[in-house]
Amino acid sequence: SLGGLLVSFSRGAWLGALAAGLVLLVQLGPQGLLRSRRLWLGLGAAAAALVLGLAVALGLGIERLNPLGESSGARLLTWASALRMLADHPLLGIGLDQFVRLYPQYIDPSLAGTNEINTAHPHNLLLDIALRMGLLGLLAFGWLIAKLLRGAARSREPLLIGVLAASVAALAHGLVDSYYFWPDLAFAFWLFVALVRSAESASDEGVSAESASAD
Repeated sequence: SLGGLLVSFSRGAWLGALAAGLVLLVQLGPQGLLRSRRLWLGLGAAAAALVLGLAVALGLGIERLNPLGESSGARLLTWASALRMLADHPLLGIGLDQFVRLYPQYIDPSLAGTNEINTAHPHNLLLDIALRMGLLGLLAFGWLIAKLLRGAARSREPLLIGVLAASVAALAHGLVDSYYFWPDLAFAFWLFVALVRSAESASDEGVSAESASAD
């Protein structure tokens, strides 16, 4: 999986992996990290692969690794177009899967003659949710994400620490790409919600049982 992440040349995926690593560092703490030999071996292998991959990629002149390159400029122009679209539909948005239909009306002229005109989403989770679901949808989705992160962060179970790290990685990646509106991404999101809710229910039942025993 580390090899696949590396050769994807996806800066968004690398950003997500970095965010997930920071979450693990905070949640496990120094002592937990020191005891995790597998984690250190994995981090060492990832660092070595990253250095080697960057050296090869830069040597070959791969444009995707250039933060000031063409793809980054196109992404910024797409966000500007999405903001103009949102300014015209601030409350209700444009509806599901309508971005690709309306985007040609808002696309920057410098991108009009390129494949970017077929872009299906704005490559940013906030813009994507606001455009598809409107202001209320954005607020509702934000509340749901906050509950997911809070529930996972309050647990010390390894599974939910993994859920928290994966959720933060997805959010970081979603700042520059798609976050939810694909079947596999939506499935993973609701699976995480279900895992957190199940853990919270089990915890509540445990507290209730202890209270009943004390009475």
